[in-house]
Formats: sequence, structure tokens, C-alpha cells
Amino acid sequence: MRLVRAAAPLAIWLAACGGGGGGGGGGGDHDGGDDADDGSDNPVVELTIEPSDLTLTIEDGVAATADFTATGRFQDGSTGDVTDQVSFDLDDSRLGSFDGASLTTGTDVAGRTQVVARVDGETATATLTVKMVRRYSDPAAGDLPPDPGGLFGGDDAPELAPQLVYPSDGVLIPPNLRQLEIHFVPAAGTEVFALSFSTDLIDVVVYTTCTTPLAGGCIYQPDADVWRWVAESSRGLGPVAVGAAGTDLAGSGVGHGAPIEIAFSQDDIKGGIYYWTTSQVAGSETAIMRFDFASPDQVAAERVVGPEMTGGHCVGCHALSRDGVRLLTSSEGSYDAMILLLDLSTGAPVVPWNTPPPSAFSSWNPDGTQYVGVFADETQAGWQSYDLNIFDGATGQFVESVPVGGTETQPANHPDWSPDGDRIVYTQVGQAANAAQGTLAFAQQCSLRMVTRPGAGEAFGAPVELTASVPGQSTYYPTFSPEGDLIAFNRSTCAGGQNGDECDAYDDPTATLFVIEPEAGAAPTELARANAPGPTDVRAAVENSFPKWAPFTFAREAGGGGRLHWMTFSSDRNYGLRTPQPGTTLIWMAAVDPDRAPDGDDASYPALALPFQDLATDNHTAQWAEAVVDVD
Repeated sequence: MRLVRAAAPLAIWLAACGGGGGGGGGGGDHDGGDDADDGSDNPVVELTIEPSDLTLTIEDGVAATADFTATGRFQDGSTGDVTDQVSFDLDDSRLGSFDGASLTTGTDVAGRTQVVARVDGETATATLTVKMVRRYSDPAAGDLPPDPGGLFGGDDAPELAPQLVYPSDGVLIPPNLRQLEIHFVPAAGTEVFALSFSTDLIDVVVYTTCTTPLAGGCIYQPDADVWRWVAESSRGLGPVAVGAAGTDLAGSGVGHGAPIEIAFSQDDIKGGIYYWTTSQVAGSETAIMRFDFASPDQVAAERVVGPEMTGGHCVGCHALSRDGVRLLTSSEGSYDAMILLLDLSTGAPVVPWNTPPPSAFSSWNPDGTQYVGVFADETQAGWQSYDLNIFDGATGQFVESVPVGGTETQPANHPDWSPDGDRIVYTQVGQAANAAQGTLAFAQQCSLRMVTRPGAGEAFGAPVELTASVPGQSTYYPTFSPEGDLIAFNRSTCAGGQNGDECDAYDDPTATLFVIEPEAGAAPTELARANAPGPTDVRAAVENSFPKWAPFTFAREAGGGGRLHWMTFSSDRNYGLRTPQPGTTLIWMAAVDPDRAPDGDDASYPALALPFQDLATDNHTAQWAEAVVDVD
């Protein structure tokens, strides 16, 4: 190992608490003896350690080392070396460990931390910066030359520059997402590529080939080692510059593509999502899928339930209790809305399928004891309600209606219950496109309204309008943020200001994400960065539908600073080089800074595709729970 020493800077002196007793002391060469250790006669009252500000570099997996020294001033005024009496630790144990006063860094994570020294109740600190330089050959690129880095010393050749096309510039990523893909389009004649990840702490370069060619480009997926070096070294610390360079096997010239920036949140994302797939792909079927973000091992979404529990009827339009225990799904969607109420802790229905009253769209209250639903088919005998309907979460039976003035042509739709349990936001249909069919799936000229109850157990009050009913436009699919201070929703428009299929609150090509504060007169703000198409999309706008929030508030910055929410939604945009089949969508996720929205600023970051979903299916409505509950 290599010993790294820094020039001795100014000492760090920390004022001490008072001590008792006097005693003889020695001079500057006093080592403190037992006095520094047992505090009997002449304890340490001030402590300093050197070096006080040290930078070490991990080079290609080789740990760096350094020795620290500690000097104490004793109660009698004398000073001496107390290194062998002091305990040394790091605030961030990921960055290394001490053997006595000797520090050895780790090899996988860069960062900044404090060295903490303690003796006789006194503490001193020093600043430690650990950097990382790594040159790495991608194990998946089996045909790399022995020294691929040597190919990138040639002259600059702009015509050989690759183009990065995924992820989008400026994206924020949970550090535990893993499986992130990097898509690039190589220039003609290039065969070897250098993908770089750099901050003031890391300088990581991965040499690879076009290991996964697709649509004229290449897909690189960082392995677990590269992901750890980059993500764990960059939690909450600002942007990572991602670059791509290309050359040929002779290294005759090097093209450097335009870099992008990505960043990692401080906190891991947690919770689980349950989404439904509608594609009838050979060997598959309509089903509800789930993924557990807290699992360190899960890499693909798993199937939870399908038509085997609903007499062969399709499942979808589901709602999930916040604790992840109860899943409600409407088979045959909003037409028949036959209810399956499933206990995920047992894997069994709470009551037999299709015995609770129908509900086309539903939402649970915070503690999972009730859910609110809507239904608009007057042809079902014994069930005629166009208002908000409250049901018992344990039996699925009707409890009461919340009167909001719903009618056959203007029913209530898309309810969402607030995290505090005192508000329900919903879509007010302005004109039912298919009233004769009794479905809520197609609704026009929609607006958003909210009911509030003044206290627990009290009745909900009269509706308050949040967005207006406008011909040729719909606002719909509202959903409360984790703290209830924002509502996300969709807005779609029809050309010419006339109602039509493109603004009927269903599969609208102009569906766009907005947020609004939950109060009358608040102004909506578009989540423009989340809505934006990617570099490979040829359309000016893409469909972004049915937003849902992760049920937690996360930290965006190191040290816990900055609130952060995560939002999922369905989009038909290109996943970099991957193009969904026409009419299908994938689940995307974007970070949202809730503190920017009230000022009218775009609160979103660019979106990323969730990598664990089946890319050959049509995926919708990622409902969140605080935890994935397994069968007992």
C-alpha cells in the first residue's frame, strides 16, 4: 500500500470543558502517560489532530492510507503527543476505517467526511476528502483490446463523436434504482467507446464496445461495480457529467460527444408499485404487476393477480391501500366494474369476487379502512349513484354517498383521498361522451373539484372548484402529493376548442402533467421537464397520463436538505433507442421539487423509464404503497 501524507496545516483546536485537579506536568515532550488516559490527575483539556484537511485518492481499486497524529494540552498547561491514547473514527464509515491512528480508505466509494478523534471526553475533527480514479474494461465487452485506454490518445475527430440519447440531460435518479441504461448512437467507423462519469470526486471511465446494438445505436448498462462507484459517490452532491467518446480499433482519431448531466438524490427510493398491463402478448395476459424498491435483489416486476381470480375477466383500474395490505381492482374496467378486493398478506379475496357494489375508479383513505369510488351505469339494477361513494374496506359494502351534484351526463369521476383523510379531490365530468354506455372511461370538458370535512367523523362539505370546465379541454386524474400540499393531474386539449376524442380524458395524445395547490383560485403549473420528449422522439409532444406519487417525502441533498417527491406516470414516448408499439405506454418516473411549484416554477426533473417492466407490454397506472406485503 502507498502512504500518503499531507503537509501539516493549521491545527484544529476545540475549546474544552473544565477539568478537576492539578498536578505536575512536563513540557512539550510530555506524552500524557496515564494522565491522558484515565483522567486521574492531569487530563487533556484541548485536543488537536493533524493533518486537519486531507485529500486521498483511490486509484484503480487500490486503497490509499495515511497516519494521523494527536496533540493534547493538559490541565496544567503542558502539551504532548497523545496519538496512542486517542480513538479515531470516520463519520462516513463507507470511506474507510482506522487501525489505531492509521487510516485505510475503502475502494468503492468517494466522498467527504470528518475524521473524529476522542480522548478524556474531548473531541477534535479534521476534514477528509476521498477521490476515485478508475479505468475499467466492461466485462460484457469481450472483444476489447488489451489496453483500450491507449486508443483514446489520438487526434480529435469530431466526425467520430457518438451521441448520447438516454437518459435525458438533467435527470435525477434514486441511487438504489440500479439497472439504468445508457443509450448512444455511434458514428460510422467507430468500434470502441469510452463512457466517462466525472465530478470533483470521481473520474471513472468505462471502455466498452457496442455490446447491445439496437435501432442503429448501442445500449450500455453499468454493472454493479460501476453503479456503486458512481451512484454511491454522488448521493445528494450535484451533477455527474456523463461523456461518450468513440474511436476505431487503430485509435486513429477520437470523437467526443456532447456530455449530459445526471444527478442522484440523497435518499434511496422506497415503497412498492403495482401497475397493470393490458397487452395480450403471446404467453402473457392482462395482470397487475408489482416491484419492491426496498428489495436489493429484485430486478423484474412480478405478477400479483390476473383473470384467474375474476372468472376470466380482465383486471385493471386498481387502487392500493397506503400500507400495501389491500388491493382493489375493477374487472372489465369502468363498464361493469366488478370488484375484486384482495388481501395481499394472505393472497386471498376479502370477500368473494363481484359481491361488493361496483366501483370504476377508487382510492383508499389513509388507514385503509375505507375507500371512495365512482360508478355511472344506471343499467345495473339497485346501483344508481353519480356522486362519490364511500365503502367499507373490510367488506366492500356501501357506507354512504358524498353528494356532489353528479348526474348521468355529469357524474363524479377519478377520486383521490388525501393523506390527511380530510379531503377528496375528483374529476367533475362536464359532458359524458358515452352516457348511454354507462362508462366513466370517456369524459369531456372535465374539471377538478374537491370536498373537505372540517374534522374527523364530520360530513364532507360542498365541492370547491379547482379548475374550470372549458370546451375542448379536460383536466382529470387528480392525485394528492405525499404531504397533501400539491395535486398532480392531467390536462388534454382538442384542436379548435371543440370536445372530441383527443380530449376525452382517456388515452389522449395531448395528455400533459400539471400540479396545482389544493385551494380555490390556485394557478396550475406545468411539469414541463417531465412532459418533454426525449432526443429520439420525433413528436413535439408525447402522452403523459395518470400520475401517481410515491407516498414519502425524500431528501434531495446531502445532509437531508431539500424536499423531494417521486411521481410515476404512463407515457408513449421512446425509451431512448427503444420504441413502444403504437398505442402502448410504459411506466416512467420523475422527481418533483414541491417547494418550487407554489412560485409557478417547473417543479419537475426529466423523466426516466422504470427498467424492471416488461418492455413488450402496455403498462399503466403505477399505484404506490409504503411497503410490499408478502403472503404470510
